[in-house]
Amino acid sequence: MKESAPRVFPEGFLFGTSAAPFQNEGNRGGERDTDWDRFYQESGLAPLNRAHPDWWDREEAAADFRLLADLGLSAQRYGIEWARIAPQKDRFSRPALARYREVFDTLTALGLTPILTLHHFSVPNWFLQDGGFASRSATRRFSDFARMIAEEFADIHYWITITEPNSYIAAGYINGTRPPHRKGLISAARCSYGLRKAHATAYEAIHEHNPNAKVGVCHQVFWLTPNHRDSLLDRTVTLVARFVMTDLSPIFLDTSDFFGLNFFTGSHLKFNAKFGRTTFSPETVYLPQQLPIGAERRSPSVPLSDTGWPVVPHYFFEALNYVYARYGKPIFVTSNGISTTDNELRSYYILSHLISLHRAITRGIPVIGYSYWTSVDSREWEHGMDERVQFGLLGLDQATGRRVRRDCAGLYGEIASSRRIDTARLAREYLNEEYRELLEHGETGFPPATS
Repeated sequence: MKESAPRVFPEGFLFGTSAAPFQNEGNRGGERDTDWDRFYQESGLAPLNRAHPDWWDREEAAADFRLLADLGLSAQRYGIEWARIAPQKDRFSRPALARYREVFDTLTALGLTPILTLHHFSVPNWFLQDGGFASRSATRRFSDFARMIAEEFADIHYWITITEPNSYIAAGYINGTRPPHRKGLISAARCSYGLRKAHATAYEAIHEHNPNAKVGVCHQVFWLTPNHRDSLLDRTVTLVARFVMTDLSPIFLDTSDFFGLNFFTGSHLKFNAKFGRTTFSPETVYLPQQLPIGAERRSPSVPLSDTGWPVVPHYFFEALNYVYARYGKPIFVTSNGISTTDNELRSYYILSHLISLHRAITRGIPVIGYSYWTSVDSREWEHGMDERVQFGLLGLDQATGRRVRRDCAGLYGEIASSRRIDTARLAREYLNEEYRELLEHGETGFPPATS
């Protein structure tokens, strides 16, 4: 690979990792009662004989935060579990609030700028029993929680109110694969309204206590592009799918200081002649091979994650451009990552996506920071501790709980600590010949869409 001038990120650009409290906190005392805890118990997903992160434990959390800080990272996105703060309706736990104060103070002391998330999928079980975000009382309940957190953590600058409202509604209220396991457009519409109002009240509460705070919502953007650019049918299904999956974001953006972008992969779409049918290939974990309105096109030259996701860094570049052109908000990349047992593929993913991110910045797109998903291998939602679905920058020995520093952590740490990408050197040190060649000759990571 030819030597080239290093790609330098702006002064003050934040490099970090992202984590969710449900995934990274144990529940040894059983004091946490979320919808996801109930789901794990009922489905048998609770990892009885497997280790997982437990950041409710002071020493374990501090040790992991120190590992991340020692890499040279400068930020950590983490959340507060509502069910710990309000274990019962109208009853708040001061000890839990104090423990979270310790967590965020530890991050700050280690030089990791906190990005505080209020809602990361899980909710108190009592809240769900009252109807969740589809209920009439949702705004008031969430507002009480948000105001308490905003007052206690008025020193924190970056906030996420809601994580991926689009995927939360789709998985919980349309296809029913995640709690609360409902299927219905009416309940989905009510949930959407409840989330929008919850975000707006939280935004107001945070700014009331810290007028200079930056507050946003994480939106999952699954980048879609038509397989045949000259095909009206391919373009139409792509526009419809993109509208459903991305273009509903404006309902949150009137009260947002930035656009939180969660990006993992994307797809070329072609018209699905078998309209209304959804199929999954055996080797995929998350993504359907065929959608009700469009079928995915894949290329044999594109590497796949263990979840069956195409690794196409150019999709990331396109998504960044699209989001900024459409919404005009500064962007915070709040989650970006890959699940794979191929450590060099993970290194390729990080390096190639950061190159795409830098390309977008040089085009004038204002990006505040980047968070890799996730900090340590953990319980990945409905897949539990499935070894195929582990995203950690730091690995975890599930038998002993020992952290494993993957090579990609060294790669990411070098970039974060220096704020620069020395592409040729990093490729030589961290990638094999296959991925070096893909990085050098496959800038788009995918053959051009057929015309």
